[in-house]
Amino acid sequence: MTNEELGARVAQLEDLESIKRVKARYFRLVDAHDFAGLSQLFWEDAVINSSTASGSRDEFLQALKKRVGARMFHAGHSGEVEFTDSTTAVGHWAMSFTMRSETDDGIVITTGFRRYEDSYAKRDGEWRIARMAMDDVGLDSTYLEPRIF
Repeated sequence: MTNEELGARVAQLEDLESIKRVKARYFRLVDAHDFAGLSQLFWEDAVINSSTASGSRDEFLQALKKRVGARMFHAGHSGEVEFTDSTTAVGHWAMSFTMRSETDDGIVITTGFRRYEDSYAKRDGEWRIARMAMDDVGLDSTYLEPRIF
């Protein structure tokens, strides 16, 4: 292996790690309701397709803001990233989540599973999400009556 080939392999590994960090930050920032931070993970022209909202980055974030009262925990699993060229990649991720919401009627605990297919683009040396599509695999909700003290 030449030094040039080795350099190209190291650069691709660095790019792979950058993409994995973008996705890990996405899950963490959704849970933290950090919408300013989330917006920095997507390119301005990103397109999102999900059960929450479909459309632009800003439309997706507005829909997420409506869930601010819920406590959430998202865990990403089994990431697979394939580079289509030196500045684009496609990632497939599995995700499980738990969401706890309090309503006037009681508490709702929702657990679910999703599949993500993301497209990533590297611009000016930075990887961000260019397209994100989510597919709900399963959702289960449990309703608890309010506590009376």
